Amino acid sequence: MTHFSLHKQVLDTLPDGVTIQDKDFNIIYQNHAMTQAFGSQAGTKCYTTYEGRERICEGCGILKAFETGHPTTVHRTALTEDGKVTHWENSCFPLFDEAGNMIAGVEVCRDVTHRVALAEEVRVRSIELGQLNDQLKRKTAELENAYEELKMAHSRMLQQEKLASIGQLAAGVAHEINNPLAFVISNLCTLSEYAKKVLSFLHAQEETIRSSSVASSATATDLLVQIERQRQLSGIDYILGDIEQIIAESLDGGDRMKQIVQNLRNFARLDECELKMSNLNQGLESTLKIVWNELQPKATITTHYGDLPETLCNTGQLNLVFMNLLLNAAQAIEQQGRIEIKTEREGEHIVIEVTDTGCGIPAEIIHRIFEPFFTTKDVNAGTGLGLSIAFDIVHKHGGEILVQSRPGEGSTFRIRLPIRTEH
Repeated sequence: MTHFSLHKQVLDTLPDGVTIQDKDFNIIYQNHAMTQAFGSQAGTKCYTTYEGRERICEGCGILKAFETGHPTTVHRTALTEDGKVTHWENSCFPLFDEAGNMIAGVEVCRDVTHRVALAEEVRVRSIELGQLNDQLKRKTAELENAYEELKMAHSRMLQQEKLASIGQLAAGVAHEINNPLAFVISNLCTLSEYAKKVLSFLHAQEETIRSSSVASSATATDLLVQIERQRQLSGIDYILGDIEQIIAESLDGGDRMKQIVQNLRNFARLDECELKMSNLNQGLESTLKIVWNELQPKATITTHYGDLPETLCNTGQLNLVFMNLLLNAAQAIEQQGRIEIKTEREGEHIVIEVTDTGCGIPAEIIHRIFEPFFTTKDVNAGTGLGLSIAFDIVHKHGGEILVQSRPGEGSTFRIRLPIRTEH
């Protein structure tokens, strides 16, 4: 085998196309890969064979190699025999004879159509990814805005539930305050009458003494008799004995009204965002006093308060939860029943249970009672938000609220809260 045939065999085994052109751009040789890609066109101009042109191509790699005498690499497109556009990476370099004269140019053509297609796909995918990223940013911003609106809506809903609850309690609280206020006012009216009689007696006594000093014939005994008669007619002894009791009753009524107002203030701390160390037994007791007039006609109330440590919480919000459970318990009792409140410590948790002997919750709806706006009450009798808000508040405190119920026997709501000492 000659050197030429050996070299030709080597070149024909290469996957890249190889062509040799003279200085007039005539194809002197092309290997098998080049022939398969463009057909056998030896002896024709390269630009006619590979580009389908009638003159030299702009940016021709062989031309650059001829002009500079140095290797160069260009990227070109070309048409195959079947008219398909292909992309090529062409490495071109000049050939010299032994005298150093440039006699031909060699062009090694690598088909990079697939690589270009991949690059284009990457570019398109990058654009699409950029568009998706922009959409994601917009959606993220929309979600953030929606989340802020949801927080505001939740805050408004909490406030509305608070107002609805306070409205529901207004009549009972008014009645609770009205009783001590009524006898305080009555006692003050009585004291006013007593004061008039005392003043009248004092004036009469003064007049008697003044008259006796003018009538020198009046004896001391006669003077005392007259004063005693006036004392009896005025009822001074009874008045003096009754005043102390009236004042004591009035002070007691004032203290009761002061305590009611304080309980209201302790209960209505929903606007406080700050978490504070609180004893939940005290919160339950304050809430119980507020709703007492709603519960007492329907149920006998028993409390079993365990020894609870203070925990970091929003007292006002938890009081709203307690009030909701207590009012629901009373509403579940048709005529007369019992409501039991129990607290205890379980390890690092505080447990609060509210049990009633009411009508219970049917099994087919018990899984829905914490859903917003779900209610079994009559229209205008409830918002359907109470238990939903209670659920959110308890979970916001890191706890859980569960219910066990038997229709016709009653229900037990169980709140379990972690004991927290720091934010």
